[in-house]
Amino acid sequence: MQILFNELSLTGQFSDQGAFVKNGLLLFVGVLKEMQGFSTLLLKKSDVWNNKITPSYTLHSFLISNEFRKSDEARSLKLAIDRLTKEPFWDFDSKQTLDSTYFFDGTDIRGSSPAEACERDKIVVSFVS
Repeated sequence: MQILFNELSLTGQFSDQGAFVKNGLLLFVGVLKEMQGFSTLLLKKSDVWNNKITPSYTLHSFLISNEFRKSDEARSLKLAIDRLTKEPFWDFDSKQTLDSTYFFDGTDIRGSSPAEACERDKIVVSFVS
């Protein structure tokens, strides 16, 4: 089973890294763990680590941050989401066509995971907002 990670669900909506861990990451890691029990392939966009988790931090800066290296829980959370930055990437074999448009709330989201999920007839998994 293939599921696409919705990179558009990371918009810098968390006030700080602690809020990201508490209000977003813990829930998301729970979903990832559930998915592992169903031999699920999580596809994501190759530049997902550039998406903002806070107004000033990207997913990549969070993963390399020293701020959360002290606790075992934080390290295990980082390991769990580290796979978001690794292959398989759907955009290496995109099914979207250049002449198609994909509108969400009046915005063309062509080139995103939700648009790709439409073409592949797959579901997406997202962070809460």
